[in-house]
Amino acid sequence: YNTFHKFRPDRKITDIPFPRITYAESMLKYGIDKPDLRNPIEISDVTNIFRDSEFAIFANAIKNNNKIVVRAIPAPTTADKPRSFFDKMGEFAIEEGAKGLGYIVFTKEGEAKGPVAKFLDEERLQKLKQLAKLNNGDSVFFSCSVKDEAAKLAGKVRIKLGKELELINKDEYKFCWV
Repeated sequence: YNTFHKFRPDRKITDIPFPRITYAESMLKYGIDKPDLRNPIEISDVTNIFRDSEFAIFANAIKNNNKIVVRAIPAPTTADKPRSFFDKMGEFAIEEGAKGLGYIVFTKEGEAKGPVAKFLDEERLQKLKQLAKLNNGDSVFFSCSVKDEAAKLAGKVRIKLGKELELINKDEYKFCWV
């Protein structure tokens, strides 16, 4: 801490002593083994929400391969973003080697919209909101693949969202031990 502060006295260091997280937790919540904890977005496992659901793309993938998982990447206060925002995130995922990036938008009134929403019943949607810690007015993106690939894409989407939505406080550092 003292050495770092000597070279960057203008930056605040929070969470001392540094939190310790396991590699598995880091890969699940952040999609990377060196997470930027200034980004408040946490990824969650929502595989069971899509298991046997009407969203055939994910449901069939899960059914046909027990190594397939679905990760949810919350996008806080994005319900009012234009369609182009969601399309650009999908394009980003394709550039990263994915086939696409599904999403659901929860309006400020709590209505679920988007290409995936119509395939999930109300119970699944409420469970999704709970697991992904979503509020009305938030959106959520999905990564579906084998565990490591799903984590990698989810991590990249998390980082991009953190930057695009300006969620990262650049005047502080949050370190951790993995």
